[in-house]
Amino acid sequence: MVKYNFRATDAYVTDGAGETPVDGDLYPSSLGGLTAGWTAPGAVTRDRSLSVDVRLAGVNYTNNIARPFKVELPSTGEYEIRLAAGDAGSSTPVGLHLQDNGVTFASISGAQSGAFYDASGVLRTAAAWPTDNVAITHTFTSTAFQIIADGSDYACLAHLEITAVSPSDSITLTSPKANTPHQRDEGTDTAEVDVAGTYIAETDPASIEWRHNGGTWATLDASPSGGTFSETVTVPMGQGDFEVRFSDQTDVTASKALVTVGDIYIVAGQSNAVGQLGSAQTYSHASLTALMYQQAASDWAELADPTHTGTSSGSYWLKLATELMASDNVPVAFIFTAVSSTNLVTGGAAWKPTPTYGTTLTNAVARVTAANVNGARAVLWDQGETDATDGATYANELQAYSDLIDAFQTLTGFSSLKLITVSVGHTPGATAASVDAVRQAQLDASVADADIFLGPVCYTRSGIHWGTDADALYMGALWYYAIQRAFESGTVKHPELSSLAINDDTFELTFDADLKSGDTYPTALFSIDDGGAVTVSAATYVSARRVDVQAAASLSGAATLSMASGTSGSNVTPPRSASQTSPAGTSLSLPAVPFYDQGTDTTAPVYASGAIGTEGVTATLQFTETGSAPLLPQYDVTGFSLATDGDALSILAAHRTDSTEVTLYLSRAVLDSETVTVSYSSGNVTDTAENALATFGPSSITNNSTQTAGTYPTESQVLTGIDFGPTGADYTGNVVLPAVGTVLETTNYGASSALTGTLVVPNESEVESGVGFGAGGTEFEGALTSGSDGTTPAGDVGWLGD
Repeated sequence: MVKYNFRATDAYVTDGAGETPVDGDLYPSSLGGLTAGWTAPGAVTRDRSLSVDVRLAGVNYTNNIARPFKVELPSTGEYEIRLAAGDAGSSTPVGLHLQDNGVTFASISGAQSGAFYDASGVLRTAAAWPTDNVAITHTFTSTAFQIIADGSDYACLAHLEITAVSPSDSITLTSPKANTPHQRDEGTDTAEVDVAGTYIAETDPASIEWRHNGGTWATLDASPSGGTFSETVTVPMGQGDFEVRFSDQTDVTASKALVTVGDIYIVAGQSNAVGQLGSAQTYSHASLTALMYQQAASDWAELADPTHTGTSSGSYWLKLATELMASDNVPVAFIFTAVSSTNLVTGGAAWKPTPTYGTTLTNAVARVTAANVNGARAVLWDQGETDATDGATYANELQAYSDLIDAFQTLTGFSSLKLITVSVGHTPGATAASVDAVRQAQLDASVADADIFLGPVCYTRSGIHWGTDADALYMGALWYYAIQRAFESGTVKHPELSSLAINDDTFELTFDADLKSGDTYPTALFSIDDGGAVTVSAATYVSARRVDVQAAASLSGAATLSMASGTSGSNVTPPRSASQTSPAGTSLSLPAVPFYDQGTDTTAPVYASGAIGTEGVTATLQFTETGSAPLLPQYDVTGFSLATDGDALSILAAHRTDSTEVTLYLSRAVLDSETVTVSYSSGNVTDTAENALATFGPSSITNNSTQTAGTYPTESQVLTGIDFGPTGADYTGNVVLPAVGTVLETTNYGASSALTGTLVVPNESEVESGVGFGAGGTEFEGALTSGSDGTTPAGDVGWLGD
């Protein structure tokens, strides 16, 4: 703290405790422990009155803006400022500015006559100022404080007091942010939440505690220091304030609202996912708030329509939120990424998942990244109309769905992410073949890939878009049941055809779930092919899971039946589930899954041919299938084995790569000289009529490999335990090596000189006549004239010399 009393003579009055006289001192002077003073000569100094408070007894003043009074503060930060601007003996007009590094933060101006303005700009009498003056505070971003004249009136100072404000103890949360969701772990119903922040305290708190949603306080940081904290805590499922506090000053707290642990969904696809309803929708729950990362937003907010850019329409996602929270009391959040008129594999392939990612997919992942979440439960995919209109093929669509969920998992880093896809609805302008191809691919993808699930079946939609409030309720409920089936073993489902039989002129259909009783179905919903189109004369509900479709003529055993091909299911009553009432109170029946060209096929697929690829690392097998293609499953095919020249060849993976084609991926390259055979036993391959592929083999495979063999040692040349050849096991064997002591001088044996040594032999003159030594016994020959002791040699060799 400094207190300056401005006057002409130091000894004019006796200053109070801690007060310092200023009588025109020039900067940089040491005044009261700080560097201060007028920055240029010329300030007028006066001693005015001994009858007023000593702080008001004199004055320094100037109207020269180039002559401010400057104080170098000890540090930046918050300061309290008191002053008396006036003159006890004159009517000098006051006009001054208080500045922080040249930037004005307060101004005082006005006439006076023996009175004084306080720091707040209030004019007070000399008698009132000592008790009534009001201070102001300012947080300085620099240490340069100055008071400068306004250029016409005077910087007229009698007293100035500057006091550093000690900051009160406080704590701030920088993470988590308000309104932010965290994906729960479904095994523990908890999430790991990063907690970080800063605090100000004269002394470090004993510890910092946290709690969520009014729960029990727990230790966050047991020994905080340095004014920051950063920890990760396990937060139970729920929603509410996230709070931190000093354990020893429990009134020092900070909090963030609506920190949420629940389920996060990524919404993707095209216009129906964007929302095309005629009016904005709402959601409801007694205590939970649904959240969204709106497509153009930079932060999380409460769920509301519109959810996407480029539309003012409503969406059914709000009704889904109502259903989910009503059922499980789990808070939900959505990241919205859909774009109207986008495609998966056709045209520009905006959602292209491989090998280079489409722009819309890339942007969607960027939105997920910007949302800054720890994970998500599923991608809710509503798309297919554009692909169908553009003439998509079944094979391309089927592969794209598997690639799509792989891409989402890879690009987001959410390895457990699932994909729930609609069965595309009414698409005017598209051919029946293309619509059916997209629908069949969506269905088969949900069978073939464990990370893909079938969502709402939409062929009954009357137009290309859902548009009414009733549609919003209906789709909200359908999506709810789809999510329940994917994650909660839900049993409310779209009925699926499980078998059919032909009885004279009638297809007898059996479904896998109970149907709504009493329905009569339009004949246009069904189509029969028996070597040509056959008229459908009736389609009726028979019993809980039985529907009969009658033809106008008797049917052969090769006849096939389709349901909801193309637009035939639009705005009609199909076979549908028994009536359901959703958790939010919506009454509905779920339409049966469409099917195409289903017959009474009892013929299993048969192996036709196979070929090794030119690189030698794949074997592609072709099958004959008489009416229930494609083969199933698409991925993780089992039961196949290969052999090359009688030796087993390891298979790394096996997948269906076309309707009646399976590709085996091999552990090594097959050489062009090898003979390859394939066998099958106890595998999982069937056609869609569930006719299982029978055991076969070994059967021949054409070897198209261009890979040639290298040069390898013969079996007799290979050391024990050392393997050579393309598989590391083609050539093995033993070689008999001499002992070290029997090795000729400077001669090495074995792999990498495994056995080396020197045979010590006598000099030639020391060898008995007729006895040979060395390899072949011929290297050293000669006569021994005497033994080492001079006696006659004995034996075959005699004695070696000294």
